Amino acid sequence: MQPHAITITYARVFDATLGLPGEGPLLVATYNINGSRGTLAAVLAQAKQAKIDILLLQELHFYEDGEHGRVGPLADRHGWTLVHSPATRIDPSSGVAIAVRMDSSRCVKPIVSSARSVIRGRYITMKCDINGTKQDFSSVYLSAQPSSRKDVESKVAHEVNKPRRDEPA
Repeated sequence: MQPHAITITYARVFDATLGLPGEGPLLVATYNINGSRGTLAAVLAQAKQAKIDILLLQELHFYEDGEHGRVGPLADRHGWTLVHSPATRIDPSSGVAIAVRMDSSRCVKPIVSSARSVIRGRYITMKCDINGTKQDFSSVYLSAQPSSRKDVESKVAHEVNKPRRDEPA
């Protein structure tokens, strides 16, 4: 099997008063699976080996009518907690997920109850507790189709810019 390229984005999370674990960069990566269901296990294994803490996935193509039930157990077996907004039969090229490595040394704890599928198969968000601070993470899939892309961009902008219940307006 060919190795998969994962784009890594670094987010600095450091508090010198905490000492180890918890200091150092938080590794956040994004990867478009491009519909290859068989590659999810390989991507999770490679991301774990690279010590990525949070993995944002797009184009999982697991459908909402039962197929998506395999994604969570697969992630668990590879040491990840995963929340997923599955593709639909109407929009089969979608499907997004957020995966958090269970053995992260950087004090990252997913708040699974906060996960929301904002746009089915296109936009999912979840809070993670990082060293006692809640941070929002989102995975968004934008289609190459201009009309579909513009609609999703507009909905994402609206969602990102609206006041949160846990924040002052």
